[in-house]
Amino acid sequence: MIRHDEFLQQHADTRCFSLGIPHTFTVSPDGRAVFFLRSLAIDDPLTCLWMLDLTSGEEQMLLDPRTLDTRELDAAATSDEPEPGSDGEGPQAARQSDCGIVGYTADAASRWACLVAADGLWISGLEPGAVPRLLAAGRFDDPRLDPSGGRVVFVQDGDLCAIDVADGARSTIAADDDPDVTYGLPEYVAGEMRRTRGYWWSPDGSQLVVARVDSRSVGHWHVSNPATPASAPDVIVRAMAGRANAEVTLSILGEGHATIPIEWDRARFEYLVDCCWSTGGLLVTVQSRNQDELEIYEVDPRSGETALRHRGHDPSWVTTFPGLPVLLSTGELAHTRMQDDTHMLFVGDEPVTPVGLQLIDVYGLDADRLLFAATADSTETHVWAYSPDAGLHRLSEEAGVHAGAGTATTAVIARDALELERPVFTIRRGGETIAGIATAPQPPGLRLRVELLSTGSDRVRTALLLPVDHEPDDGPLPVLLDPYGGLALRKVLNARTASVLVSQWFAEQGFAVIVADGHGTPGRGPAWERAIRGDIETLPIADQVDALHDVAERHPGLLDLNRVAIRGWSWGGFLSAACVLRRPDVFHAGISGAAVFNHLLYHSYWKERQLGHPDEYPARYERHALARSAHEFRRPLLLIHGLSDDNVFPAHTLGLSAALMDAGRTHEVLLLAGHDHHAIRGPLSGYIFKHQLEFLQRALGMAQDGMGATSSIPEVAR
Repeated sequence: MIRHDEFLQQHADTRCFSLGIPHTFTVSPDGRAVFFLRSLAIDDPLTCLWMLDLTSGEEQMLLDPRTLDTRELDAAATSDEPEPGSDGEGPQAARQSDCGIVGYTADAASRWACLVAADGLWISGLEPGAVPRLLAAGRFDDPRLDPSGGRVVFVQDGDLCAIDVADGARSTIAADDDPDVTYGLPEYVAGEMRRTRGYWWSPDGSQLVVARVDSRSVGHWHVSNPATPASAPDVIVRAMAGRANAEVTLSILGEGHATIPIEWDRARFEYLVDCCWSTGGLLVTVQSRNQDELEIYEVDPRSGETALRHRGHDPSWVTTFPGLPVLLSTGELAHTRMQDDTHMLFVGDEPVTPVGLQLIDVYGLDADRLLFAATADSTETHVWAYSPDAGLHRLSEEAGVHAGAGTATTAVIARDALELERPVFTIRRGGETIAGIATAPQPPGLRLRVELLSTGSDRVRTALLLPVDHEPDDGPLPVLLDPYGGLALRKVLNARTASVLVSQWFAEQGFAVIVADGHGTPGRGPAWERAIRGDIETLPIADQVDALHDVAERHPGLLDLNRVAIRGWSWGGFLSAACVLRRPDVFHAGISGAAVFNHLLYHSYWKERQLGHPDEYPARYERHALARSAHEFRRPLLLIHGLSDDNVFPAHTLGLSAALMDAGRTHEVLLLAGHDHHAIRGPLSGYIFKHQLEFLQRALGMAQDGMGATSSIPEVAR
């Protein structure tokens, strides 16, 4: 058996094998160039701005952040006092450890780009040899050029500000003295709707729609790092299940900062889903608190008056997709509806995608051409284009998981597949591949042995991973289930993701690893997703059990069903603990990382979608609070949590641990000082995986070399 310690080091050093992978693409409107970010090398996190000339096919680095003239930033840094708990080197030290260009946006003509790098906001021409110019020093949220390229708008300390590109003059567009009132930022629950913006440009850049977020009635929570007791805790503003949400309002700002409010029935429709301003017009989409109703309004930008364009309803929840709805130049509404158990794309009242093709993502609209992703098989995703003239056609050809960027005319297509050593990026135009973008990811040094299956009567998409060198005569393998199992993502994919590589690493340690995307996971249609509404345990647990038994029947003698463990993170962490609790006859050990155990202490939008409002359905929240059943835990359980987790508070793990101690149930807790919800992806990831392996070897009675042990499974005394 190969321990593959070098794989764990690679996983941490390469940020889950993401270094060297291009991202953040912009296609010039004339179709002559593609701009993107990519780190310099597989072992260098410094991100640079690149250009691919589609005429010559040559790549060129436009901006290396090491060449930025930071003298103005250095002068500002000398006047700053070190923050408490820092090394005393101030902002300059932080900048030296920066990873290059954090992000960029371009104007509509792709002549200019504003960039965030080295603790500064910069403007640069998008041509070889352009010299970047510092616009402002500091930290910024969502800086974007207006479509004409004349101004950069950004949020700083909750205020919406602008800088004139020509003369550098700075102005404040909207501000409030109360720190709990912000302009131009999305409220936290917007992330659950995948909305990342709080302000939107008109197509000509003359007006803005701006969100005002009032969080004064929202709960304020505190997350601290016990390793630095001299530091004050971070104050986290979060709307939790059943509690008050932020009040979000919209206004149109025009010349002279004239303010035009956009009104809707906010008492009935509490959530702002999205705002879209295309050449066809301005749309605002809102949703009710219980998410069963949605309305789309067309807004007159001169008066702010609204006209209802579409009303959606679903007894569970109405699913929304970023990028939709949008108005075509003809005035027709492109939007999504659920019909025949399919998330379908509609234009007006006519479906333009077929039954069974599930919409996944919408990348953008250009000249009435929509670019989007959809799947007919949840293990794969393809990129599609639609226009009223050309109709519907698929841009990606080969098997795998594809993603898109750019426009339907000139599209950047990323392909990943189990058979590939690295992702492939191509430029498609007119049905042909015209260029490619180089990638340089770290080769993982790990071969895959993956079998994709459909298990059980519900044909749950399942992956079986085995040690590469395992032979049938080697005897049965202990089993490790490795699910996520929630509404946010799929793990069973025809793609060489970081997740599948980690599962393969565990397989190489002597496990048969099973990954199952059960009910509730996306890509299988509305009914599949909504099957867990009100009960997020019964079906998801049954899916894991059915997948285990189905694989055992398909491969007699392969699985040791007397040594079965399950591991998971976030939603998967909850599922892992629930499996160990509810089915100790099947699962002999569990690992639960960064999991939600008190569902009243999680975000309102996401948790109420799953369980309803707690005032209306209190029993659902009580039933899924695993700490209430602490006395029923009988199997070894490892709990892991980052103490700086501001998404799932450490209180979840600490609360379950306290209940287990009160019930006399032995368990293990690994607390990660200074690490957040994504600790599993950070520099500590290798240690976390090795700690999990050692726990599994102890809990399942395996020899420390990962093979051959036959000792009994520990069970907590009743």
